[in-house]
Amino acid sequence: MEPASFRVGSATIMHFGGHISDRAWLLSRGVATGPERTVVLDIPPQIPADAWNEVLKHFPRKQVRVVAPHVAPAEVPRMGRWLANRLGAPVLLSTGVPDRTGRLGWLRVEPAQQPGQGGERAQPGRRRRRAVSFRS
Repeated sequence: MEPASFRVGSATIMHFGGHISDRAWLLSRGVATGPERTVVLDIPPQIPADAWNEVLKHFPRKQVRVVAPHVAPAEVPRMGRWLANRLGAPVLLSTGVPDRTGRLGWLRVEPAQQPGQGGERAQPGRRRRRAVSFRS
């Protein structure tokens, strides 16, 4: 089972045969360009494990943003840990749940992160600000 991939906007949609879902198409068109490569997984979560190994062959071995519209929000941290560990690189995953501004929430997961850790909330393309202390 070989996944097909298509470039749409600044994202790559990966799926297995058939047509691309409307949801994946719309999500890929709306993803902002960033330093990470964005992959929209238009793949049902119940595919066999060996099919996931085929999907991984098409991923870059560097930080990547992943939007998985068919994965339940509760499963996103587990999927993130699995992807980050297999790729050996940080993964930025869409939580599938909008934040208070209406934008999709994102979760950053590092390789070898402990199973109890879900990851840290993040925004693609934004650098974290360092804490500043003021002394009198």
